[in-house]
Amino acid sequence: MIAPRRKKSKDSDAAPEVTRRKFVMKTIYAYTTATYRDKGWLKVGQTTQESAAIRVKQQDGTSCPEPLEIKNTWENLPNKISDKKIHKKLREMGCREVRIDANREWFVCTTEQVDIAINDILYGVARPRSYKLREEQKTCVDKATKYFRSGGTEFLMNAKMRFGKTFTSYMIAKKLKARSVLILTYKPATKAGWQEDLDLHTEFDGWHYSTGEGFKLNNSAINVIFASFQDINEFHKKAKWKGITKHKFDLIIIDEMHYGSDTDRAKLTLSKMMGKRTLFVSGTPLDAIISGRFTDDNTYTWSYTDEQSKRRAEKESDWSTNIYRWLPEMEIHTFSVCDEAKRNVAAYSDDEQFTMTKMFGSDTGDNFNDEATVKLFIDQVFGRGVRNNKSPIRTCAADHMLWVMPPNVKSVNAMCNLLEKIVGNEYHIINVAGNNISSLTKVKRHIAHYQKTITVTCGRFNTGVTVPEWDVVFMLGDGKAPETYFQTIFRVQSSDQKRGKEKCYVFDFNPERVLELVYEYGFITAKKGQDIPSSIRQFLEFAPIIDHSGNQLKQINTEDVVSFMSDANRYIDKFTSSYIFNKSLAGQFTELLQLLGGIDNVKNGKLVSTNDLKRGKNFNMTSKKINKRNLKKLEEKILSKAKLVTKLIPEYVAFVDPVNGVAELLNSDRKLFKEHFQISRDYFKDMVQTGFLNEDRMNRLIGGLN
Repeated sequence: MIAPRRKKSKDSDAAPEVTRRKFVMKTIYAYTTATYRDKGWLKVGQTTQESAAIRVKQQDGTSCPEPLEIKNTWENLPNKISDKKIHKKLREMGCREVRIDANREWFVCTTEQVDIAINDILYGVARPRSYKLREEQKTCVDKATKYFRSGGTEFLMNAKMRFGKTFTSYMIAKKLKARSVLILTYKPATKAGWQEDLDLHTEFDGWHYSTGEGFKLNNSAINVIFASFQDINEFHKKAKWKGITKHKFDLIIIDEMHYGSDTDRAKLTLSKMMGKRTLFVSGTPLDAIISGRFTDDNTYTWSYTDEQSKRRAEKESDWSTNIYRWLPEMEIHTFSVCDEAKRNVAAYSDDEQFTMTKMFGSDTGDNFNDEATVKLFIDQVFGRGVRNNKSPIRTCAADHMLWVMPPNVKSVNAMCNLLEKIVGNEYHIINVAGNNISSLTKVKRHIAHYQKTITVTCGRFNTGVTVPEWDVVFMLGDGKAPETYFQTIFRVQSSDQKRGKEKCYVFDFNPERVLELVYEYGFITAKKGQDIPSSIRQFLEFAPIIDHSGNQLKQINTEDVVSFMSDANRYIDKFTSSYIFNKSLAGQFTELLQLLGGIDNVKNGKLVSTNDLKRGKNFNMTSKKINKRNLKKLEEKILSKAKLVTKLIPEYVAFVDPVNGVAELLNSDRKLFKEHFQISRDYFKDMVQTGFLNEDRMNRLIGGLN
């Protein structure tokens, strides 16, 4: 209310004073006690003081003789909300009221029901979630919708786990005013996350979500259909998918696109679906990035280092906000399997090399082929008979662990049997391989029931799922696929504010693999114009690697990673890596085959060599008898020839000074270039300018040679 104006003084030029009502932000709080917690009672109150803790402390010993436990707070709420209105709404929701005295009302309810009551009052939507887009999520939504509205058809959300990809994807659909959305994935376990956001958030009230029922549209709602590729690949055989290929979806979302979406079967299914726009979603779309299919224009990237930079700034402000606090920092610890265990592995020799797969081999599924050896390994893990710094468990104690075994169900069964015998009295063992537990809900139920658990898997639940209690992941296989590796280790970075988790850990018994994959990750994810060492340095700043394999602990630095790659010649191998080629453009360079050996003269529906190909021009498919199979063979052959060229770059750079990048490489002596590479400098320039050779990634590699 505005106070009446005062009359202006004749002796003053001052403006009339206006008294305005002060806008006060409120905090709603809910607390309980040890006794009332068991009864399911909550006390809901309000305060305008600096914090709810101050107000609750003032009531400690008055509303109840026991200490008060704050269960949740809702801060910065407008004046229209009050504890009395919330009490009324809780009654309307059927929550039983308990009065200790005339002024002390308690409710038999949950904090989620208080969420629902608040959102119903504020937004008129009785749902528990009402959070807004974070700054980086809004940036992603704006970039994607702008791209789609400008006529773009494919967009990649390259965002690490815990970014909120489902919520952000739905907000993209909402901003595009999509009426029908199709979500496809090869990871059916993600369906719970997609349904949860849709069913619980106020933004999506009135949307209709269906999964498993097939193609059904609700005319009065925004329709979201979730399907696994495993199911929908058979759309032509299943009645429930009838009509789906005739409907044009406003948005198709490919979830966990790094996993299986590039297979021939998935591509065939997608080719039959009609959609105006396709949103690809992944935390590690490394193959998609290197393919050249997505550029800066149609990609939004949010990395682990982006997230942890925000968290560090938040920490330095003494946690003035808690947006990123509960996204824990990761530490990677590398160990070597003890020598005694290695020596005992059956049929192991220096020529054959030791592998984790061999050590964990099991023919029966009941026991390991080398049971005594694995016992030695488990003794090392739990610190029996070894120095503490050689034991992962003694290094960083954890309540709930994920053990990722080689891809063999029998090995997982044997490991679970052995762990039951050795540490079963201390840890509850959860077997999620094969015909054992396949429900994430059951896994979470076991973890909630036991104080300490070990979940053992050989592939299930290592991507696309969230288990907040996992603190540690053991990498016990031999796989080196970057996408799978990083998807797996980030399972333990899930937020767990309830337990105050601010750190999580990776234990890997293959130190060389860690160095190689960190290099690979830095190489692929480096931003435009960023060299590989600085990309690696940025990652190590927020994910330190501590090596336990030597006599002393050592923190790995950027130079260690780069030196390892160089000393093992792995760095040189990157010059023939598919990461620097855009395979889809290979067909433009059929002349390369002529320059470096020609095309086979094959008739009857296959490729035929010509002598009139112009440099940099497309292969004239209309004048050749060619099919998809032959085109694929041609592209592979051209790619193979191109690798013969790029393989020679390190040697050339070593003898021609200075060469600090592709531009200088192309300005070097024309005759010398032709003698060394066996192709002209102009032809090499065409491969760069058309994008067949990725100049930015080539520059990173060349820069690392100097």
